[in-house]
Amino acid sequence: MISPANADDSFMQIYKTYRNTVFGIAFSYTKSSADACDIVQDVFIKYISSKNTFNGDEHIRAWFIRVTINECKNI
Repeated sequence: MISPANADDSFMQIYKTYRNTVFGIAFSYTKSSADACDIVQDVFIKYISSKNTFNGDEHIRAWFIRVTINECKNI
């Protein structure tokens, strides 16, 4: 079982790893820092809410890229 402290540490590690990637993709689509920041928040909320199990770092990275692109298209 994962303790809440470990869950927070795990999320922060994922956030630190992928936040720049998500922001970069969002900014390249929207050309707006404010919209890109909103998309970063939305993508990480979806990550927290997700029931997906990921098969390694490449799977997580691909998920973040795809979800970010989809969020950009929704704006």
